[in-house]
Amino acid sequence: MSLLRHRKALAAVLLLVAAGLTALLWTAEKELTVRMLYATQGDRYDTAAYSQLRQSPAAGLKLERRSLEGLGARQLRSYDTIVLDPNLDGHLTGEQRKLLADYAAGGGHLFLENAFADDFPLEVLGAAALTPVKAPPKEKLQAAALSPPDKDTGLLAYPAVGLNEQGIQQLLRLFTETYLRHDTAGTLSGFSWGQGIVPGTAQPLVTLDGTALFTLNRYGEGTVFFCGALLPSRYYPTGYDLVSGMDGTLGFDRLAAERNASLQPVTGAKYFNRLALKTEPSFNFSFAAGSALLRSEYAAFVSKEKLGYSVEKTYGPYGRPAMAHQNHFEALEAIRDGEGIQWTELLKKYNQIPSFSLVRSAFTWQRWQESVVVHLNTGTNDKPAFAGETPNSFYSSGTRLIGADGAVRGAYYPGSPSLGDPITLPYRAAPALADVTGDGRADLIVGSADGTLSAYPNLGADDAAYAGQQLPQGSQRPRGSGRACLCDSPAESRSRWASTPALRRTI
Repeated sequence: MSLLRHRKALAAVLLLVAAGLTALLWTAEKELTVRMLYATQGDRYDTAAYSQLRQSPAAGLKLERRSLEGLGARQLRSYDTIVLDPNLDGHLTGEQRKLLADYAAGGGHLFLENAFADDFPLEVLGAAALTPVKAPPKEKLQAAALSPPDKDTGLLAYPAVGLNEQGIQQLLRLFTETYLRHDTAGTLSGFSWGQGIVPGTAQPLVTLDGTALFTLNRYGEGTVFFCGALLPSRYYPTGYDLVSGMDGTLGFDRLAAERNASLQPVTGAKYFNRLALKTEPSFNFSFAAGSALLRSEYAAFVSKEKLGYSVEKTYGPYGRPAMAHQNHFEALEAIRDGEGIQWTELLKKYNQIPSFSLVRSAFTWQRWQESVVVHLNTGTNDKPAFAGETPNSFYSSGTRLIGADGAVRGAYYPGSPSLGDPITLPYRAAPALADVTGDGRADLIVGSADGTLSAYPNLGADDAAYAGQQLPQGSQRPRGSGRACLCDSPAESRSRWASTPALRRTI
């Protein structure tokens, strides 16, 4: 009986302990986070990568930027994952390489961009060998862009992977297939595709002709994620400052130099010939979005490895709450039909949140019209400096000339070309200056492609006429003009202006 009582007492104690532990687990505050170190070389760091991680929608991500110099093994172990800034490439010491390799083997997660391929031993990467990735020829990329829309392009392969890796692979697959399908010019053939891996222990996520572009190696108790050159991309600026994140040596500098050297002088108004402009670095939204999504999805992968799940915050435009919608109501048709009111009522019906853009330049869809603008001189007659772009330029340039009935305009362009489509017909207002009123002041004469000729008498300076335009600093307002005198046909134009001595003398 004594033994039985002891067993019952022990069972009761164990039950109480289990109940207490259960209550503690349910009531104690737990920090379900992923601690990420963004390791840099001193104070230098790539703002593109860091800012994208700072704005990651991965819930629970605790990001800290610190110089790798001076950090020891104990400090590194306090982080769940380490992302190396690209400025560390070529500057890692032997001791730092060993610390990072030991960190991964001990259960940490290491994120390596393509540039770090040569910085670590092959066993850390899980590679049997490294090999340069040859960019597919332009013809092959162009053929891939024409592949059926319901299938992959067939250029890349995506082997089966584990559950936690599927999110990264799906993101890579969606981005690469979408980009390849839209790269109809085969531009990626001119860029470096970096180093690839002949897999050893690493799990390939994306391959090209048997070479692994993206891999995940389970090294010891942790992981090493190795990126291809496509993402995070260094081909163009991808930072939110619109300048950071680019490495011109990966192809852009050479391609731009070749194209710029081939430019030939073009007769006519060079301003309107966009193809004659020099190629310069410009923010690439596609690669910026893909790079940001990959970095965020990697944080989600680490969360799955650590916590067994990942949670993502959802934002609308400009960081608004979840399910926010954005709509643009600059179109005059939308203003006419009260679509902003209709949209708000629809969202209110479904308990959703609207977000609107401030209308600064209303327009009519696909309507183009001749007009007369002037590029004002903000310099001197000896050293002129003409201002073309102003805050209210929008789809045109310069300062619009104003007559008694509003802006000086001519005929509408036939058809409905979209923004960026070529304007092939000679619809351009043809302005000239002549004293047609005989008062000694130059008046404005405007010819139009529809055959009309209009005269705008010079009324002198009129500040009120240009109150609606933000003029370049240091410039003087153009002269105001009177109401136009219209001639409806070329024959009538000739007969009417033939009786005007001032114009006859100008002609």
